[in-house]
Amino acid sequence: MSFDSKSLGATPSNPLLVIFGIIILLALVCLLNFALPILIALAFCVPPLAFFTRDKNDSIFKTLANILRAMLIFPPVIAGVLAPARGLCLLINSIWIKFPANIPGLSRIGFYSIFDPAVGLAGTVFGIGGGFISVFILLRQVRQVENLPTSTTRAAALGLSEFKGVARPVMDPALAAEKIEDTAPPGKIWDEVPADRILVEAQKTFPGQQAPSILRVRSRFYLEDASGRILVDPREAEFWHGKSNMFFEPSRKIYLSKRLIPGLAAPALEPSAKVLLPGDPVYLIGRVEVNEQAPRHVVDAERLIVRPSSRRVARSRLTAMVLDEPFWKPGKDIHDVFFLSDSDELGASGILYTAARQASIIAILWTAVCLWMTLSSLALRFWF
Repeated sequence: MSFDSKSLGATPSNPLLVIFGIIILLALVCLLNFALPILIALAFCVPPLAFFTRDKNDSIFKTLANILRAMLIFPPVIAGVLAPARGLCLLINSIWIKFPANIPGLSRIGFYSIFDPAVGLAGTVFGIGGGFISVFILLRQVRQVENLPTSTTRAAALGLSEFKGVARPVMDPALAAEKIEDTAPPGKIWDEVPADRILVEAQKTFPGQQAPSILRVRSRFYLEDASGRILVDPREAEFWHGKSNMFFEPSRKIYLSKRLIPGLAAPALEPSAKVLLPGDPVYLIGRVEVNEQAPRHVVDAERLIVRPSSRRVARSRLTAMVLDEPFWKPGKDIHDVFFLSDSDELGASGILYTAARQASIIAILWTAVCLWMTLSSLALRFWF
């Protein structure tokens, strides 16, 4: 079995495919634009139906609270996420008047004079709140990569630290404490994935499946350098593909790019499987803590572990109540960053910078389209 050490190259673009892709994208934008009022209406109307299908063990008060929460959260979320589709249709319509932007029978000085400003405002809030927070998280991680001095494993101190070394397996299965997420049908085997993998994210479409199954494996391992070794626990980190996610940018990342297994999924879209094997280089920023499970006789670095911070911070009571989330949440301060990669420090910094630029461009375009829709709709309403 051979493993690529280079990223899969992109195939040359076919102009016809590009044109076809643009047409499909515009059709999807139009579909979302016309469906948006219906989806928002459903977000208001569907949650009350849960009252009739509630669990008998739930109190009426709890059921009503959940219904009210859904009615308060879902409509603005749907409006904010789909607002750019509406704004883009209006923008094209302002240039080419024949482009369909409104549901037949509804005009921008009627129903849409109220609908558009509300949706545009929701999209603007999402663009600013989601996009620029994502940029902030990425730039904060870049700052840690560039500013943190590299520590040796023997001289590791409690708190946030940076390490460079190679991955070594934990031979004791109980200590490795492998965490596996596998959506494959029962009995299906991932033959292409090596048995000695430490970290892996793969996808594969098994016979009879419509959508690919996903395998994610996170195991504890030792990071070894010239001075010794230290235990690393990445099980609470998320696999990251080097692209910004506007609304859910993780502060605890695993980014693998050097060792790929081609053939499990469409290589033109995404490298199909990313693997970290024993002996592979590791660049790590994480929080050094005392390992409470370490044997009593071990000393120095053997008593320590690097992992995503276990620190918890309090939400506001209003946020916890409205979102029905625990009062305590994982810390996302600058000292809670966790970044694990098989690239070197320069490569890690570069990919984070690239993702931050992508997030900035998306946030600016998103916010500009939604803000233009809001202001133009308000101008039409008050003008007429």
